[in-house]
Amino acid sequence: MEKCCGANRLIESALEKYRKEKGKKLRIRYKAGNVQFTEEMKNLIDKLWKKEKKDPETYNDKLYHVQNVDVSETSITLYTIDSSYKEYVGSRDPVFKTLFGSSHCIDPLSIGAVVVTADSKILMGKRKGIQTVGGSKEGPYSIVAGYVQLSKKTTNSPDPTAALYQELFEEASIHQEEILNHKILGLVERSYLAFEVRSKAFSFQLMSRNPAEEEFARLEFVDNDHNSLREFVKQKKSDIMPKCLASLVYFGVSHFGESWASAL
Repeated sequence: MEKCCGANRLIESALEKYRKEKGKKLRIRYKAGNVQFTEEMKNLIDKLWKKEKKDPETYNDKLYHVQNVDVSETSITLYTIDSSYKEYVGSRDPVFKTLFGSSHCIDPLSIGAVVVTADSKILMGKRKGIQTVGGSKEGPYSIVAGYVQLSKKTTNSPDPTAALYQELFEEASIHQEEILNHKILGLVERSYLAFEVRSKAFSFQLMSRNPAEEEFARLEFVDNDHNSLREFVKQKKSDIMPKCLASLVYFGVSHFGESWASAL
């Protein structure tokens, strides 16, 4: 019951935020520079990172910390500076938060994609979970999502579109030439860009592919219509990752109107 109540509050919050920010132009500003940690903070981050690095596939990729968000009558501006996955892992650790507070946590710029296939299906996936004595346990539902990392271009400025294409390929084997179009649905919370993506790939094609990164234990597809999407969200909302749930609310309301969310 508690998880369901939390999901309901999240849906209400996402709907209210979407109402207030709908139609505003989104801008991302970047300034080269690092997050200012004390020596004590840096030492703890290094210590916590060594624990995380027990997994050899964990890399200290460059991320972008959202330092501030400015909302005006016509636009939303995100101010970003340099950060890293190591800083994100360390500053989000409960030990770090207990000692230094949550105000020093890294808030990484990230993206999520509500993908609609050629046969009008919405791509969902069950994240890979944890290994248990009885086998593996599946994680929550999610859309394709990830952090905005350093672009391969010469500039160090964040490139959400490049990050979007990269995550679509790595997590769902959707190639850039299979993307018909994409658009930003809105800003979830203060650092997560929700996208809508239309793909030329069919759902059965995606089911048969082997993504470069095995982020999903399995894929599922929801019919892209008023009732199917609403019933999926209504039944699964307590098992959908929070920012992904908000992204689905943005998508549903943008296509089917606010009445779509009334019975969630």
